[in-house]
Amino acid sequence: MKKILKQSYILLFLIVVAVMLSACGNKTPKAYDALSKAFSGDSYTITVEGKMNLTGNGDETVTMTIAEKAENKYMEVKSSSVNASIIIKDNKTYTVLNDEKMYTVKDGQDASSIDTTGIKLSKDELDKMKTAAYTTGKETIDGKEYSYEKFNTEDGTDETYYFDGKDLKYIKTMDQGEEVLLKIINLSGTVNDSIFNIPDGYQLVG
Repeated sequence: MKKILKQSYILLFLIVVAVMLSACGNKTPKAYDALSKAFSGDSYTITVEGKMNLTGNGDETVTMTIAEKAENKYMEVKSSSVNASIIIKDNKTYTVLNDEKMYTVKDGQDASSIDTTGIKLSKDELDKMKTAAYTTGKETIDGKEYSYEKFNTEDGTDETYYFDGKDLKYIKTMDQGEEVLLKIINLSGTVNDSIFNIPDGYQLVG
């Protein structure tokens, strides 16, 4: 009887270990889970806030929104010195100056005017992140402690994603000693179609 019980305990132990190893092997980074929900489809909206030098007069707090839906693209930049947006739709590129309530338009899609580098991940980048090695830890930002996942990218930069539970709150990029910290204001796999329209009352110039 004791021998049978002992064998049963051993079998039970092996089953538990197998389940634990299986769970660990299938675990994907929280960063992948958060970003893939937004970037896996053909639509997304992301709004971030960070310190940037837009005018050459030093860093200022900048809020940037980038969105895409099918062939339509949108970027808005707001700070104490800039309040402008770029809209690409119907094979035209619109530059909108919100404070002046004016806009210009030119034929063609000037995709280079909307740079998503370091903000949006492509599907290939998401696939690599899903199985990439990463380290974890905790760090305090603005007096609050967050858990993080840190990845070393192929080009030598470090990408660190900070979470409050499962919610992505910050992204920090470290490239050749230069640090950029972005606060996530909004991250979604949907787009409000109205952002691709010129607001009422704005004047076409040029």
